[in-house]
Amino acid sequence: MKRLLQAIVYCLIFVCFTGEVFAQRKLVNDVQKRNLEDFSKQLSASFTASKQRALSLAASKNWITRKITPGGRVIVLQGVNSLGFPRFLRTSNTEAAAATRTNAVQPGGELDLDLSGSANILVDELAIWDGGTVFRGHQEFSGKNITIAANQTGAIEHTTHVAGTLVSRGANPLAKGMAFNATTLRSFDFDNDVSEISNNAAGLLISNHSYGDIAGWDFDGGRWTWYGLPGDSEDYLFGFYDERAQAWDKIAFEAPYYLIVESAGNSHAYTGPSVGSTYYGYESRTDQTIVEKGPRPEGISDNDGYDVVSTTGNAKNILTVGSVNQLPNGPQSAAGVRVSSFSSWGPTDDGRIKPDIMGMGSGVLSTSANGANLYSTLSGTSMASPNVAGSILLLQEYYARLHSDSVMRSATLKGLVCHTAFDAGNAGPDYIYGWGVLDMRKAAQTITDNGTLSYIHEATLQQAQVSNYQITANNNGPLWATICWTDQEGTVAAVGTLNNRTPKLVNDLDVRISSSTGVVNPWVLDPENPASAATRSDNVVDNVEQVYIPTAVAGQTYTITVSNKGILRNGKQDYSIIVSGGRLTGTTATSPGEGLTVFPVPASDFVTALLNIKAAGTLRVQLIDMSGRIVYNKTQNVQEGTFNTQIAVNNLASGTYVLRMIAGSQVESKKVLVVRAN
Repeated sequence: MKRLLQAIVYCLIFVCFTGEVFAQRKLVNDVQKRNLEDFSKQLSASFTASKQRALSLAASKNWITRKITPGGRVIVLQGVNSLGFPRFLRTSNTEAAAATRTNAVQPGGELDLDLSGSANILVDELAIWDGGTVFRGHQEFSGKNITIAANQTGAIEHTTHVAGTLVSRGANPLAKGMAFNATTLRSFDFDNDVSEISNNAAGLLISNHSYGDIAGWDFDGGRWTWYGLPGDSEDYLFGFYDERAQAWDKIAFEAPYYLIVESAGNSHAYTGPSVGSTYYGYESRTDQTIVEKGPRPEGISDNDGYDVVSTTGNAKNILTVGSVNQLPNGPQSAAGVRVSSFSSWGPTDDGRIKPDIMGMGSGVLSTSANGANLYSTLSGTSMASPNVAGSILLLQEYYARLHSDSVMRSATLKGLVCHTAFDAGNAGPDYIYGWGVLDMRKAAQTITDNGTLSYIHEATLQQAQVSNYQITANNNGPLWATICWTDQEGTVAAVGTLNNRTPKLVNDLDVRISSSTGVVNPWVLDPENPASAATRSDNVVDNVEQVYIPTAVAGQTYTITVSNKGILRNGKQDYSIIVSGGRLTGTTATSPGEGLTVFPVPASDFVTALLNIKAAGTLRVQLIDMSGRIVYNKTQNVQEGTFNTQIAVNNLASGTYVLRMIAGSQVESKKVLVVRAN
C-alpha cells in the first residue's frame, strides 16, 4: 500500500512538472513576441481602414461583398489596393493519407511509429484560417477542443471539410484526419487574417490557409469576371510578391518555429468564357466599377499555363501546396503521378519554385457542416493543403519524441519536406510539382536515420563565414544535400507591375558539394522557359537549395560547403541542412579575418571577396593566374569601411589563382581555387 501511494505521488509530481514544462516552452523570445504583437496592431488598423473604404464603394462599383457560390466557394471583399481596385479572397475548392504516405507513420503503419497528433507538445499549436469557421458539432470532432475566435463568421462547409482532413478522429475511417488524435484546433475566418496570424504566431507550429486572392478569371455562379487590369492580357497578381506575402514572410521570420501552409490555388479551373462570349470586368484602369464588357476578345490569358499562383502563395518562408490526383497506393513512379487539372502552376515573378510541394486534393471525403454525421467529397488545392499541413504536424511530433520535446525550426521542417519529396514531373524541382509529392515515409525515416544514414542540422552562418561538412557516402547511389532558411521579408514591387524579375531574396546563401572530381552546383529553374527541366548553376532566388549527386561512390568523402553572397542583413543567417546518402565524418568553419576574405572555397561559378577599406579612394581588383597573367582587372572608387564584390570565374580553367586588391598603400592578396562545376 505504501509503495502504491508513493507511485501515485510520483505520478502526480511528474504530471505537474511536465505540464509546467509544456506551459513554459517558448517558440519565440520576448523581443520577437513584442515585434509580432506590434506588427499585428499595425496590420489590424490598416485592414480596418481598407475594408471600410471598400465597403463604402461596393454598391456603386458593383463589387461582391460576400458570396458563397453554388459549388461552396466563399468570396469575400477584403479592401482596396493603392490603385483603388478591390481585393477579394476566395477559398481554393472547385465545383489523403495514402497519397502522401502519411499512413506509413500512423498507428499500424509500416514504420511502426504510431504518430497521430496526440502529443502534449502539439496542444493549441495547430490553427486554421478559412472563409468561415468549423462546425464543431460534427461527430468527428467529439472530444476535441476547437476554439473559435470572437466575432467570427459562422460555420461553413469549406472550413469544416478542411478541418476534418486535419483532425477528424475517424468515426468514419474513410474520413480520418491526418493528425486524427490531435486534441485542439484554433479556428479563424480569413477577415483581417494577417493581423490575426501575427498576433497568434508566437504560439503556433502549423497553420492551414486554403484560400488566396482572386486573380485573373473567376466564375461566381452567375457570370465570368476578369479581375486583371483593363488592357493587360494577364493579371499582375499572378506570381506577384505583394504586401500580404511580405507580411507573411516577416511574421515567419519573427516566429522561427511556425510554418504557414497555403494552398496554391485553382486557377487552371477558371479559364474564362469562350472567345466572343459576354464577360465582366473593370470599366477602365482609373474606374474600378465592374461592368459588362461585351464579347470576350482574343488575347486575354486563360489562366491555364505557368505563372498563376497569386500573392500570398508566393511568399518565401511558407509551404505552398499544389494538388495531384488520387494515389490510393501512394506514388509508385513519376509517370504515375498526375497534377490535378485545376492546380495552379508557378513560377513566382522572380523565378522562385512554387508550389513547394504537392498533396492529394482530388475527390477528398471529409466532414460536412450540414449535419453531425454527414460527409462530403470536395476537390481543390484547398483539400491538398490540409493533407500536407496535418501530415507534417506528425513530423514535429516524431522529432520531439526523439529530442526531449524540442521541435524543428520551420526552415528545418520545410527543408525536410522538400528534401524527401517523391519527385514527379521533370527530374529535380519544376514549376508544376515543385519538389514533388509529400513523402511522409521518407521524411520520417530521414529523422530516424539522423546521424547514421542521414544528417539533419540547424546552424547559423556568420557574415563571410564558410561552413564545411565532410560526408562519407554510404553506398554507390544518390547523395544529396538541401539547405533552407527563413529569410527576411523582401521588397514589394509597385502595384500593377508585371513579371518583375528582381529577386526577393534578402540573404543569399549557397550550397555546393565538392570532391576530387569537381564541384556540383544546386538545381536552378528558368522562369523565361518554365517548362524546361532544372539545370545546375548558381541559385540566386530560392531560399531552398539542393545539390543532388545521382551516383556517389561508396566510401568516398564529399565536402558540402555553405556560404553566402554579399552582405548578410544583421550580419548572420540561421539555416538548416539536411543530407541523405552519407554520414557526417567532420566539420570545419572558416571565419573572416582582418585582411581579405574570399569564398566559397573552392569556387566554380563566382567568388565573393570582402575587405575592410582603411581609407576612401581608388581600389584595384585583380585576378592573376599562376603564369602571372591578369585574367580580371577592375578599378573603382570606394568608401572607407567594408567592401564586397562578386567576380565571375565560370569562364576560367580549373586551377589556382591569386586575388589581389590594392587601395592606396593597402595591398591584400589571397589564393583562389577554381574547380569547374559538373
